Amino acid sequence: MAPTTDERPTTAGPPAVAVRAWHAVPAAEVLAALGSSPRGLTDAEAARRLAEDGRNVIAEIAGRPAWALFVDQLRSPLIAILGLAAAVAWFLGKGFDVWVILAVVVLNAVLGFVLEYHASGAIAALRRMTSPRARVLRDGVMRELPAAEIVTGDVLVLEAGDRVGADARVLDAWELACDEAGLTGESVPVAKAPAPVAGGNEAPLGDRTSMVFMQTAIVTGRGRAVVVGIGMATEIGRIAEEVAEADAVPPVQRRLARFGGVLGAAICGIVALVMALGLLLGRPPAEMFYVAISLAVAAIPEGLPLVVSALFAIGVTRMARRHALIRRLPAVEALGAATYVCSDKTGTLTRNAMTAVRLWHDRRTYEVTGDGYAPEGELSPAPDRPEGLAWLGRCGSLANDALLERDDGAWHVVGDPTEGALLALAAKLGVDADWPRLEEIPFSSERKWMATLHRAPEGELVVCVKGAQERLLAMAEGWMDATGAVHPLDDVVRQEVAAAAEAMAKDALRVLALGLVRGVERPEALSVDRLAGHLVLLGLVGIIDPPREAAIQAVATCREAGIRVVMITGDHALTAAAIARRMGILDAGSEVVEGHDLEGMDAARLDWVVQRTAVYARVNPSHKLRIVRALQRRGEVVAMTGDGVNDAPALAQADIGIAMGITGTEVAKGAAGMVLADDNFATIVAAVEEGRTIGDNLRKVIGYLMATCVANIAVIAGAIVTGQPLPLTAVQLLWINLVAIGVFDKTLALEAREPDVMRRAPRPPNEPLITRDALIAMLLWGFFMALATLAAFTFALNHGAGVVPARTEAFTTLSALAWASAFVYRSPDRSLFALAPNPWMGLSLVVALALQLLAVYWAPFQLLLGTVALPPADFAGAVAVGAGMIVVSELVKLGTRLMASGRS
Repeated sequence: MAPTTDERPTTAGPPAVAVRAWHAVPAAEVLAALGSSPRGLTDAEAARRLAEDGRNVIAEIAGRPAWALFVDQLRSPLIAILGLAAAVAWFLGKGFDVWVILAVVVLNAVLGFVLEYHASGAIAALRRMTSPRARVLRDGVMRELPAAEIVTGDVLVLEAGDRVGADARVLDAWELACDEAGLTGESVPVAKAPAPVAGGNEAPLGDRTSMVFMQTAIVTGRGRAVVVGIGMATEIGRIAEEVAEADAVPPVQRRLARFGGVLGAAICGIVALVMALGLLLGRPPAEMFYVAISLAVAAIPEGLPLVVSALFAIGVTRMARRHALIRRLPAVEALGAATYVCSDKTGTLTRNAMTAVRLWHDRRTYEVTGDGYAPEGELSPAPDRPEGLAWLGRCGSLANDALLERDDGAWHVVGDPTEGALLALAAKLGVDADWPRLEEIPFSSERKWMATLHRAPEGELVVCVKGAQERLLAMAEGWMDATGAVHPLDDVVRQEVAAAAEAMAKDALRVLALGLVRGVERPEALSVDRLAGHLVLLGLVGIIDPPREAAIQAVATCREAGIRVVMITGDHALTAAAIARRMGILDAGSEVVEGHDLEGMDAARLDWVVQRTAVYARVNPSHKLRIVRALQRRGEVVAMTGDGVNDAPALAQADIGIAMGITGTEVAKGAAGMVLADDNFATIVAAVEEGRTIGDNLRKVIGYLMATCVANIAVIAGAIVTGQPLPLTAVQLLWINLVAIGVFDKTLALEAREPDVMRRAPRPPNEPLITRDALIAMLLWGFFMALATLAAFTFALNHGAGVVPARTEAFTTLSALAWASAFVYRSPDRSLFALAPNPWMGLSLVVALALQLLAVYWAPFQLLLGTVALPPADFAGAVAVGAGMIVVSELVKLGTRLMASGRS
């Protein structure tokens, strides 16, 4: 049988050997194709391959250099307009204005650079995961060498406790089992065997039992395997490439980019229109050039990058208090905008701890309470007699090679997770058996059971057996009731056992049967023949990695908030579907799709399938990435949770990647934008709530900034149209944008969440930052502020004040209106007096008033801003105009509420 070639190219890193479906090829053919043998390579051949193919490491894939990210900040339309304004100011000889504008440009560029510059660390984490040492055969002699020196064709010697140093095809296996949860999502160790596996490259990684993969852990047994892939040609290497190629841009950055483009075009149009109008009205060209500078400065919300950073920083702090650690600032808002949460199953929705949840004993079924490997729990209903159950728990703990340990208050298993579940069950049944083991028949994939011989405290020899129920049922001659009495195993009871096992399997439980043989005469009597026909069946145990109770409620809350939760797992479809039903993820209107079904789908078909699918099972890492991208093509904002290496590409591609902080690998954490410190899916709901609040506050802040910018533009344009001198200079406009507004925009970002924040659907992904209603409100408030400012300027001029005092009056009036506007924008519809207190707003008002007093009455600021001291009554009058805006706002909101109640 010729090996089939994978259609995925390997363009980066060693080796140059084609990627093939090695799992489907007999071991002898694999050795021949690689030019190796069961004795391994010669030293000379290994050295030649190392020189030719390179070292067995994850290659560093360079990202964009820091200087390029910084230059990107200067490509913003708004920055370009400010730069043009600075050039015009230089041409007109206004050197001070030039330096002020350039300072703002540099500040914005630095802030934008800091916002975007981050190292995901995912590739570095993959490199650190490389196994430091490996045992290989060279000329039939075992050598230990750095894993980086492994080459294709090397024969690895594997034992329990090892981490596999490269992707390899199994040659020999003796009870060999690997923990592949981090790579495939498989919740239990996978037994390995040299027999070829059918299915070609369509076979899921979890089903490739003739392969071992780089960085998976050998849990039990030993074996040998020939290396077929090193470095970037391993499954881990492919994940590294996919992480590096992820190109997701957070929704808030997309919206801000669109907003900047539209605003830049609008500013250019307004500047050109006003300049043309001024020239037509006979204004001097030099004055109109300065007007262009003033308009550019007035129209651009210079403080926006700073307030966005501050807003995200506030969100980071709030989320940290709720156990959500933000690694990338835009992730704060992205989570609030999420329309889909794509979650891994093992360790995310479930506890990643195999747990015995059901028993069948004495022809009765019991439910078992308790979580994970903790030895606390009980049976429901409570058993009448404990003797038979004590024997069941005793056998489960004795025919067992695992250990339970407690670390920092948490219980975990050392060894096979299924055996750990039996140890926890024995403790719940009140059994503490530590009888000496005299002999054993180890578990094998052919027998599907194991047996151990023990000496009881009173000297009796007892054989304990655990394994597949159909195998134990074939060997059993009796069954034990609750009192410990043994009865013949007739056909009726056999049918009941089979029915109980089938019911457990339908609920996706892994079923184990337990039995014993008492009264063994001598240790050497332990044999397969001796057990057959003498076994007493104790009962059945149903084991599963159960869902987190808090996660079930979290899923329900997500549904209420209009967020769809999807399970994406490497586990089997039956198990995944059962968990998804219990959690409310899978309902009658949704489907389960397996990884092999995705293989043949083109993008158009996949885009249709993702609308209907709630569970994806037996998926490869590339499948997860395709699913996330398909949802994004449909305009969805996707949050992806995960903890394993296999989740890293999808975490990096998603709009918001969420990694588990406790059980998550460093690779997953490095690729994610957020880390759950408590590994609790329910924490995501709390983070969504905070994210939505941040999104609401971002829109409030942008509306507030833009209303003031509209006022700035309208003041300048109104003066040109009416033939008046400019009411404000460019530096005064910068003061209003950066200082008068700057002390309020960050406190506005501290607003408490709206009461209905988790009872409304997510905002449409393509909804702009400024909606039509928000735009109308922004224009109305901006024109109101401009009219009031122009009125104050005109009043001062008409009552004998010079241009500079009149400008100072207009400057103070517009500043006061900007303060008032912050209070107006605290809520678009609720009264200011009905809102939760925000003490920072009061403090900001005090600071803003003090700074304005300095701007008007302190000589150094007078020189900087071109102001003069105003009579106290004039200053108070300007502040009173600002307060009047709040009164008008309250009347408008009251009228709106009365109209709404009248319609209802």
